[in-house]
Amino acid sequence: MKNFDKADIIADVAYNKSKTRFLFKDEQMRLNDAMKEKIVRFASEMITEKERPQTMTLFDEMMNGMHGQRVKDLYQYRREGHHIMALLCNSIPPELIYALDGFIPVSVCMGAGEVEPFADNYTRGMCSLTRSMIGFLHTGMCVFFNLADYVLGSDLCPSIRRATDLVGETSNDFEVHCLQMTKMPEGKVTFNFDDFHTWVMKITDGKGLNKEKLVGYSRLFCEIRDEYQAVLDFRKHPNPPINGKNSLWIQQLALVEEPRKLLSALKKLKGELLFRLQQGMGYDSEMTKKRVMLITPRVMPPFGQIYRLVEKTGALIVCEESDMGITNINYDFNTFLDLAGQDEDPVAQAVTYMMECVDHNSSSCLSGIDEERLMQKIKEYKIDAVINYSFRNCPVMEEKTNRIDYLLKEKGIASFRLVTDYMEIYEKEAYYINELNRFLYT
Repeated sequence: MKNFDKADIIADVAYNKSKTRFLFKDEQMRLNDAMKEKIVRFASEMITEKERPQTMTLFDEMMNGMHGQRVKDLYQYRREGHHIMALLCNSIPPELIYALDGFIPVSVCMGAGEVEPFADNYTRGMCSLTRSMIGFLHTGMCVFFNLADYVLGSDLCPSIRRATDLVGETSNDFEVHCLQMTKMPEGKVTFNFDDFHTWVMKITDGKGLNKEKLVGYSRLFCEIRDEYQAVLDFRKHPNPPINGKNSLWIQQLALVEEPRKLLSALKKLKGELLFRLQQGMGYDSEMTKKRVMLITPRVMPPFGQIYRLVEKTGALIVCEESDMGITNINYDFNTFLDLAGQDEDPVAQAVTYMMECVDHNSSSCLSGIDEERLMQKIKEYKIDAVINYSFRNCPVMEEKTNRIDYLLKEKGIASFRLVTDYMEIYEKEAYYINELNRFLYT
């Protein structure tokens, strides 16, 4: 992860930004080193695994490029007069943004307690993810905020809604909008297309959504999600050819990397995993390790700590319900295509369908859970234990994990509920390993 040594690029790619709110370079370097230490440790532990698939080096290169070539490419894109849109919510399909001519979406940095104190005046009572998101903004430590000229949030989550407002209230560097979505009974949501369309017409000078690009990128991202699911499904096998940490690693790139490059790497990884499976190569050759399901909100680098701790106990995370912009965006492409081909306002119908297909099992914005599907997943992946992880001050995830924990214990399934802030799970690592060992092995 050599590019994470290069803190200079963080501020150097700030395009048309007022840097008065940025920290001085030496302070940025100090923070960068503190955050880098965690992600480098995570990566170093993976790289030394003797069972690790060789194709994972492609994802190492892409992750390294997040502070290198990918950032330079996006900077050049901005210099050519195009736009970068920072997404604050992982339930916003990136294909929707690609459908605007001259826009590329990126997911901004979140999940780093080191920058939370710099947002204290604005974010008290908000969850760690959104506190650190605003901390990244106000320190100038997020390359994607520094590149972006548009910011798009969603009101599905109260903290994301507040974070979207804070970006507009505390910075003049962005055109900010919040998608209007309403939670309905039984986990359904509704989407205000008219409000979104009005904003799109404004920022595209009346051009609106490009239907051809909308269909093309929808096809591309649906294929990406299918490839992700195929790769992650290899963990159903008794001797899985990929473990939890590597599964997390590849998912971090879903809303950042150039999509065609990402799709190519996923296909290569799927091919290698199939070969490894056929050769009996995997992470549990004795088939004795505890198989864990993890239910958690989005886990951004360097917040891979819960994965580290679980797998340091000798267990394997073989599946997750996680708000990563993959399984929580869950529309059917053929249904979408049928709607897009209709004569009467096809874009409105297709986009509304896309946006209203948020999966409430894996979305951290929705507290509902499909009990039947959860139990089916536990059966398919042969789960021994479920860990329900949530951040403090995240009432939706607290409600969800409480409900799941109660449900599973009623059914006699081993379930553990864990709530921390960002720094605590690092600072008390020995304590949490002991707690996880106690839960899994006694």
